[in-house]
Amino acid sequence: MGCAKCTPSGTATVFEEARKIVGALLQHITYTEYLPEIIGANAMNTYGLNEGNYVYNSSQDPSLANVFSAAAFRFGHSSIPDNLLINGQARPIQNLFKRPASVLNNMQSVVEGLLTEPAQDVDIWYSGGMTDLMFLEDGKSFDIVSLNVQRARDHKIPGYNTWRRFCGLTTMDFNSMGPDGRFFDQVYDSPEDIDLYSGALNERPVQAGADVGPLYACLIGKQFNAVKYGDRFFYENSGPSGFTAAQLTEIKKMSLSGVLCDAFDDALTIQPQALRFNTANGNAAVSCNQIPRMDLSVW
Repeated sequence: MGCAKCTPSGTATVFEEARKIVGALLQHITYTEYLPEIIGANAMNTYGLNEGNYVYNSSQDPSLANVFSAAAFRFGHSSIPDNLLINGQARPIQNLFKRPASVLNNMQSVVEGLLTEPAQDVDIWYSGGMTDLMFLEDGKSFDIVSLNVQRARDHKIPGYNTWRRFCGLTTMDFNSMGPDGRFFDQVYDSPEDIDLYSGALNERPVQAGADVGPLYACLIGKQFNAVKYGDRFFYENSGPSGFTAAQLTEIKKMSLSGVLCDAFDDALTIQPQALRFNTANGNAAVSCNQIPRMDLSVW
């Protein structure tokens, strides 16, 4: 998108428009590929997160809620695997902390590994590299679960059942928390004392194809609803600052797979839906020249 003889003002225009496109791609991929995998199709419908029919709400506060940033959106730490596959070798996750060169110098290999290797389930079970060996140095390390629980307490986040009631869900006791409820019974005097972070992670996925249970689906769904409809610059807004119909069509052609194909010089074989497994059931890996891309001529 660059030009050899741009004036200073022209260069600024190119920069601002490029930034606008990048932001739109991030929003488009988040709402069409990432969120459906996390909270499931039903919650996407419930919280109005699907594409189309966008109407900006000037009274909606788009800022991040304390409960979202300090607790709910940290669910992903549970899905970190024991190893990353780099250049065909399984590298223990604890050996990569504070060693960015291992990833940065092998970025395409890291991406190819992430495209083919499964994440762990979102639950109360964590990789040992995250709980026992995180940032290990001089015999001392961190525990991501303890950090997340303590952070929520520092931010005065109410307990698990308080948020269940907030979302219109039934309150839970130790017996109703499933086979792992016994662990909570050993730690907490009352179900009302259960921390949000650990209690919500104990829930089974809200539906097949989702990662989180009903409480996190609610809290995450509500937050992304606010971020979407409270943002005058959301990519689907057709107002004066928005994209033309032709430009929006091109943006919606893009996918995470398309972005990754554009990011690497070498030919990459990738599934059309990058966040799902490479399967013969409609998502078999193809060469990048078969992945749709934007036509920038409409700009």
